Formats: sequence, structure tokens, C-alpha cells
Amino acid sequence: MKVQFGAVLKSITGEPLFEMAEDGKKEDVTLKRAVINALMAILPDEKNIGGEEKLKRYLLAQKIQGGNLEVTPEEVTMIKQLVGKVYGTAVVGPAFKLLNGD
Repeated sequence: MKVQFGAVLKSITGEPLFEMAEDGKKEDVTLKRAVINALMAILPDEKNIGGEEKLKRYLLAQKIQGGNLEVTPEEVTMIKQLVGKVYGTAVVGPAFKLLNGD
């Protein structure tokens, strides 16, 4: 499945979502940025997560960082699970739409 990870996430009003960078400048939040952040996060309910699962997430993040737009349905499921845990509705909504091919 091909996913446009470079797409900028948009708010419910259609405005680009952004984060403030360390230098005080606004940076657009892309699907790629949100997904990699979610894949690299270790959440409080995952204290006992094993090394193999961490490696799987790291390799997927590396694949996406490298510009690969092809992901398997299983990878999309993992991405959606983690994005759903890490982010609020403002990011989950547009991210899931893109991951669903909308």
C-alpha cells in the first residue's frame, strides 16, 4: 500500500498543523513526522515491551525516514495503533484519513 508520508496534516478547518521548532519557527507537521515520533515512543503502558518489538518499530521508522512510501497492511495497523496512543484527535483524524487512503 502506498502512503503519502510527506503530506502535511491539516486541522479540522483545513489549516496546516504545525509545531514550534527550537528556534521559534513554525514547522508543518507531516504524516512522516507524526508516524516516526509514534514509532519511536515508549509509552507508560509499554514498560515491558521487548527488544524485538522495539527493533520492528525502529526498522519501520527507518524505512519511512528513508522515503519509502510502500507499507504493508500490517505495518499500517501498527502505525495506526501507535499514532492513536501517542496523539490527540487533532492529529489522529487527519493521519488516519491519509493512512486509509482518503
